[in-house]
Amino acid sequence: MTYRDSSFVFQYLTALHWSMTQMTPGSMQVFPVNTAERIVNCACLLAGVLCFGSLISTLSSKMLHYRMVKAEEIKNFNQLRRFLGEKHISPDLTLSVQRQVRERTKISKPLMANDVLFLSILSVRLRTALQSEICEPHLNHHPFFNLAMQLQSDFLYLLCSRMAVDFSVLEPGDLLFEPGLVAVKTYLVVQGAIKYTQTPSTSLVDGPIDLTLSPGAWICEWALWCKWIHTGTAEASAVCELLTIDVVKVLECCRQRPVTTRVAREYAHLRRNELEATDMTEGDSKEYPNDAQYPKSSIASILEGMSLEVRCTMAYLCFCRLRDTWSWILKRPLLEELVAEVKRGQSIMLFGEGGEVQRLVS
Repeated sequence: MTYRDSSFVFQYLTALHWSMTQMTPGSMQVFPVNTAERIVNCACLLAGVLCFGSLISTLSSKMLHYRMVKAEEIKNFNQLRRFLGEKHISPDLTLSVQRQVRERTKISKPLMANDVLFLSILSVRLRTALQSEICEPHLNHHPFFNLAMQLQSDFLYLLCSRMAVDFSVLEPGDLLFEPGLVAVKTYLVVQGAIKYTQTPSTSLVDGPIDLTLSPGAWICEWALWCKWIHTGTAEASAVCELLTIDVVKVLECCRQRPVTTRVAREYAHLRRNELEATDMTEGDSKEYPNDAQYPKSSIASILEGMSLEVRCTMAYLCFCRLRDTWSWILKRPLLEELVAEVKRGQSIMLFGEGGEVQRLVS
C-alpha cells in the first residue's frame, strides 16, 4: 500500500513526524528522491536548526533567570528567619513580618527615575529638563505654581535643578506622617490612594474622620505658607506615587526671582487670611483646617486679591503675546486702551487653560 492510499490520520501523523525530525536529531523513513525535494529538505533543516536552537536558548535563559531569582529570594527569606530567631521575636510578630514581606515582594511599583540606569549618565541640564517636563502637568493644577510658572518661565526649571520637587512611592501600609509633627513637605497624589484619619485624641474633631485622598489631591498644602503641624495620620491604602515638594527649597527658589518672591508673599498672605477666617468662625458648624484641605481658587480670583504690580506684570506678558499677532498689529489703539485699563485696576489680563489671552473686568 502506497502513502497516497493510506488513511488521512496516517498521512497527517507522518507529515507531523517528518516536520519534527527537521528540528531534532530523530530519523525518518521519508526522504527526498529528487533535486527539488532535496533543496526543500535542506532549507527545512536549516530553518529547523535556527528556530530550535533559538527556542532552546530562550527557554534555558528564562529557566536560569527564574532559578537565580528564586535562589536569591530563598536566601533572603532564610536570612530574615535567622534574624528573627536570633533576636527572639515573638511568633505572632514573626508571622506578621513574614506575611508582609511575601506580600510586598509580589507588588508591582511605578518605575522611578532612580530605577532607570541610563538616566544617570545624562547631563545635569538634560535630567533637569526631563524632570521639569514630568512635573509640569501636575504643578499646573496648583494656583500658585501655575501663576508663578506663567510669570517666570524658568521657575519650574529652577525648582527641579534645586531638587525642590521629586517623586516617591509608598506601598500599602506605609505611613506618610503622624499628628503632632511639623510638616516640612507638601504632597500631591499622582497614583494610588492615601487614607487620612483624624481622631479626637489628636485633632480638634468630635469623632473619628476617615478620608480617602485620590489622585489629584494635595496634602499639607498649608505647610507652604505657614508653620504647619500635622493634624492627622496619612497612610497608603494602595501602591501610591506622590509628587513631593520640599517647602524650604521652594521658598529658597522663590527668593531667587523678584517676581516669584512678590507672588509667593502675596499668595501666602491670601492663604493666611483664609486660615485666620476659619479660626474666627463660631458655632457648631466650625471646621478646623486639616492636612487634606487645599485651594480650589482660580488664577483669576487670586489675581484679583493681589497687588496692582503683580497684575500689571501678568498683563505685560499677555500684551507681549498679543503684540506679536497680526490681528492685533492693526488694533494698536485698542491695545493701548487695554494697558491703561489694567493700570487703573479696572480689568485683569491672564492666560486661559489653552494659552489664550483672556480679559476679566474687575
